[in-house]
Parts: sequence; structure tokens; C-alpha cells
Amino acid sequence: MRFGLVSSVHDQIIRLFLAAGQNNCTDTDPNILSGLAFQGSDVPSFDAGQYSTGLDALRTAYVCSGTISSYYIGTGAPDASDMNGTIDSLHEHIFRLALLRASRRPQPPTLAQWMGDFVNGKVEQTGP
Repeated sequence: MRFGLVSSVHDQIIRLFLAAGQNNCTDTDPNILSGLAFQGSDVPSFDAGQYSTGLDALRTAYVCSGTISSYYIGTGAPDASDMNGTIDSLHEHIFRLALLRASRRPQPPTLAQWMGDFVNGKVEQTGP
């Protein structure tokens, strides 16, 4: 079995969900999953650095298995096309125009190429 993971290095939506589970799920604030990310605010209860550190730890722990492919999107990612410079915190990338652009290999593959490679059995780590 192989596993493919695509994530922004500071994904605000996933951080919202992770924030609700902190402290052994003792936070009962009903507003924890409010529209913070949708309004362009940060997720103060789950630090962006903590999230990116967790992504790196996940990759490090499983890359030796040869079964995980990861595509991490940061400001230097091949699909970084957001005009506000916040691509590293956005969620959902498959609809972005950069997905369709041809990559200049041997540069990192576009998200579309990475997905095709993954479906065809290639295991690779892309992104920061």
C-alpha cells in the first residue's frame, strides 16, 4: 500500500481541526472551528511552525518505508501562484491554474505531474 500526502506547510484549515484536539481534546470552545481561516486570520491556538514541524516529522518517520509520497507547498513551491504570498497557508490546491502548467523538469514537478507519478507507482518527496 502507498500513501500520498499533499499539504501546504501552514495549512490553516487542517490547523483549525488540529486545534480542537489539543490538550487531550479538553478544549470545549464551540468557536474553535469558526471562520478564522476564511477571514484571512491566523489560527492562534495551533502554531504554523508546530504544523510544519509535524509534517516534517511525518515524512521523516515514514520515508524509509518507501510507501509515502509527499508534496508540501510552501512559498517556493512550483505551484505557488497566490498573489497575496499566502500559498503556504492555503487549503485545496487542485483547482489552481498552476496545476495545469508544464514543469521544467528536472525542477520539482507540478502538483499534476506529482499526482500522475504517484498513480504510476513513483514514490517521491517534493517541497520544503
